[in-house]
Amino acid sequence: LVCLLVAFAAYWSGLSAPFIFDSTPTIRDNPLLRFHSYGFDEWLSATLSSDTGPLKRPFAMFTFAVNAAVSGLDSAFPFNLTNLLIHCCNAMLVFVVVRRLYASSPHLSTRTDTRGGTWIGLITAAIFLLHPLQLPAVLHTVQRMSALSFTFVLVAVALYLPFRKQVLDNGFSAKSVVDALCLVGFCIVLGALAKENALLTPWLLLVIEAIFFRFRSAGHFNRDFRRIVVLALLAPIVALVAYLLV
Repeated sequence: LVCLLVAFAAYWSGLSAPFIFDSTPTIRDNPLLRFHSYGFDEWLSATLSSDTGPLKRPFAMFTFAVNAAVSGLDSAFPFNLTNLLIHCCNAMLVFVVVRRLYASSPHLSTRTDTRGGTWIGLITAAIFLLHPLQLPAVLHTVQRMSALSFTFVLVAVALYLPFRKQVLDNGFSAKSVVDALCLVGFCIVLGALAKENALLTPWLLLVIEAIFFRFRSAGHFNRDFRRIVVLALLAPIVALVAYLLV
């Protein structure tokens, strides 16, 4: 709570900054975000009003449309305030992910100090929350696309880790793998509809797997499980590269 309050204090003076760079044509000067009757057709047009990226980022545009419908387009303050709230939610998700990673990793969870994961998660979340690198995600209004995409990346990792802990302790089954991949895949799709960055989530999970879990199942290295994980996580990356090449 203290970290979140410090973040609000740090960002507050910048929330009234105007639309800048590509935030101007995407949001302020976007005629499809100016509602008249608030009918379904207007909402659909606003949601699909971006030409950025192959997927048009409709989920992010829908959130901009909600802001525009509530507060209009005269001020960027409500948009930037929403960005800050999303950034704070992401920081809390970082805390959850790091603490779960600490508890799930066989190299860390054997420590007797159970508070270690909480403190490491808190420090990591605080760095994420206040690091200047995160400034554009809040005050460059259109970069909400990146922040929202990252929200679903973090949710995907948070959902993957309990599954991984279960496999580490009890072994894996086809059903558990399919269930985990469906949950992760659903998060990736939602994240990609905000910005295509979320399509890199399988690569992130593969790095987490290689560093923290080392393809162990029921306490031991399992070659079959490694094949399944590598194929499942590399397949969307290969598909994405193939799409970009074609």
